[in-house]
Amino acid sequence: MGGQGGAPVMTAAARMIAAMVETSGGAFFVKLTGPGKTVASATAAFDAVVKTIQMP
Repeated sequence: MGGQGGAPVMTAAARMIAAMVETSGGAFFVKLTGPGKTVASATAAFDAVVKTIQMP
């Protein structure tokens, strides 16, 4: 799945956190990208959501 289109803009203040959830059907990747302060403030919520992922 792609993003919003257009060329990516690299900034020193950007941050990404990611998780890989292994399932019997393969790996499922989840990532959060954005301004560093925004991602930092959302890290706990991101972790909480990832921990709730259940694959049938």
